[in-house]
Amino acid sequence: MTCCYRIKDTYVTEFPNAEMTGVPDMLFGMQCDQKGLSFRMKTDSGAVDSRSFDIIDCNVSENGIKTVWQSEDKSIEVVTDWRFCNITGIWTRQDTLVNTNCKLLRIKRYFSGFAFVPGDYSIYSQRSSWCNENQGEWTLLHHGSHTIESEGGRTTQGSTPFMVIKAAGSEHGTAFHLFPRGDWKISARTLTGPGDSPPYAIIEAGMADDDIDIPLEPGRVIEMPMVCINQISTTERFQGTERLHKFLLRNIFDEHKNEAPLVYNTWFENFDHIDPGKMDEELSAAKELGCEIFAVDAGWYGCQAGSWSKQTGDWREKIDGAFMGRMKDFSDKVREAGLGFGLWIEFERIGSLAPVLMEHPEWFIRADDEHHYPDLHQPQVYGYLLEEISSLCEKYRLKWMKIDFNFKLTNDPYKEAFKGYYEKLYGLLDEIRGRFPETFFEGCASGGMRLDISTLSHFDGHFLSDNVNPYDMLRIYQGGVLRLPPGRLTRWLVIRSAGKAVPEYGYALDRSPECILAPGGATWEGSVKVDPGFALLAAMPGMLGISGDLSSLPFDVKQKLSKLIEFYLKWRTSIVCSYAFLLTPLRRIKDNKGWTAIQLKDPVTDTSLLFIYRLNDSKNRINIVPEEIDVNNEYALQVFGKEEIIVSGHDIQHKGIDIRIDHMNRAVVMTVIPKI
Repeated sequence: MTCCYRIKDTYVTEFPNAEMTGVPDMLFGMQCDQKGLSFRMKTDSGAVDSRSFDIIDCNVSENGIKTVWQSEDKSIEVVTDWRFCNITGIWTRQDTLVNTNCKLLRIKRYFSGFAFVPGDYSIYSQRSSWCNENQGEWTLLHHGSHTIESEGGRTTQGSTPFMVIKAAGSEHGTAFHLFPRGDWKISARTLTGPGDSPPYAIIEAGMADDDIDIPLEPGRVIEMPMVCINQISTTERFQGTERLHKFLLRNIFDEHKNEAPLVYNTWFENFDHIDPGKMDEELSAAKELGCEIFAVDAGWYGCQAGSWSKQTGDWREKIDGAFMGRMKDFSDKVREAGLGFGLWIEFERIGSLAPVLMEHPEWFIRADDEHHYPDLHQPQVYGYLLEEISSLCEKYRLKWMKIDFNFKLTNDPYKEAFKGYYEKLYGLLDEIRGRFPETFFEGCASGGMRLDISTLSHFDGHFLSDNVNPYDMLRIYQGGVLRLPPGRLTRWLVIRSAGKAVPEYGYALDRSPECILAPGGATWEGSVKVDPGFALLAAMPGMLGISGDLSSLPFDVKQKLSKLIEFYLKWRTSIVCSYAFLLTPLRRIKDNKGWTAIQLKDPVTDTSLLFIYRLNDSKNRINIVPEEIDVNNEYALQVFGKEEIIVSGHDIQHKGIDIRIDHMNRAVVMTVIPKI
């Protein structure tokens, strides 16, 4: 039996020998090694791999391959379920372990394997650290191995669960996206080839295996992390990510909220120093700009004296600071102003001063320092957190809850690489969202330190990074869209006015415009001077939020921002449901040269939004060729604030769109709307 599919004349897969081998013959034009490893595992009986298993059943269809492998002693079966999505051209693979023996087995390691024939290969992977998320580079897989993994239960700290392999000379590669449930590991390694040929290439993905000991009782079934596989170009633009976005939006996020309310968050006003009088001023300014939610960040809770970070887990209001125990009154004031009220919480981190830790120390597990985290395996702990979070939602009638995660779990006493912990956590999040469907639940983990597909799917949106420098944000976002749906990422415009503190060249200080600042990273130290329109457009291609000192902004800046915010509110549903094309080369953080252009396309209306940024470049023009343009249609093109023009799809595809921006560090957004 032979099944072939094509995407842009590139073979996606073919599997005429799958019934004998249990795997595809090809993955996106890359030839699989039919004698290679399909999986590798270790139990308390020893290390084994698929080459020592027998295929006892293999069902090949137009949509995939489902293979049942059995160990020589018939004690364990492995089911590899490959499924192909004809609409998006995406493969998924889900491996399942079944104990068919009458005695307990213990799983010490399991990796899903993908083997490729001898050749010269390169690997793309991403480094990810606080304020420097999603930073990728290519590495030659000459010999040995290249391993990436998460750290201490934070699934995108250290690396992201994403790897691309390409053969030498090819413009296309095969991308592997792991859906983690706890700590994970992906490795690319070589195996010596025949004679003097290059080595085989093996990709392995699964749970981190440093210290796991998972009991597999007789009859028990354990699902391993799913792997999603797609074709991606290996040019600087990394084309092909849009197919992943389409797949995720159709299959993973199809029942999620289709828009986010515009939120103002207090954090970057003065961090955890909450002044009620200042909050009144910010509420007024947030309403003036069009915000729909006013969310109070960290600093509001903890009844005892001392650091609020030591009081996480004590979700009673501060009585000697912030709102002095009267935050309910402030939440009423927010609602009277016509906005919903929101709150920050970090329920997984339990500080040393939290009363619940003193009352029930057996409920918690020691983490990296003096903090603890909840033992969610215990039903009473799960129930306690469910009611605590529910109580806050009810007491303050929350329309927004920001759920943070600012530490490493460090160790898992259950020796499951936090698999069980995350399954319980995701269940808790889903139950909370089910109880409060009108509340928007935003994920955060020191920004993007737990921003993976699995975690994102259990929130309504997730914060991209604590680094809110608009220039850095562009680069972090570019790397993020290689593996995540772009419209589900929450991003903030963060600015304040420094008054007439800096003269503009050619003008006296008293005639210069007010200096508008954005943080240089995650704090105001090293602030950067920005054009407010540029800063807003840098945050707009996602779920837009606002923070900073809005009441300090001059009238003309507020007026300009209000018009752009009106545009965002009109198009936000389209943005959330869009997939992305990178129209300019991917660049690393701190590289502020050239131009950056991103296209978000709404699959329902075929409308595109083009976000175009002129950075440090002497040229004031760029020619952009958007993707998926119908040459037989006409399009209405309109740069925000300018007149609409009608252009044929043929001209757009063959001549491109000329964009002019007269000043460096400025940006525009253009709508591209089909006439038919």
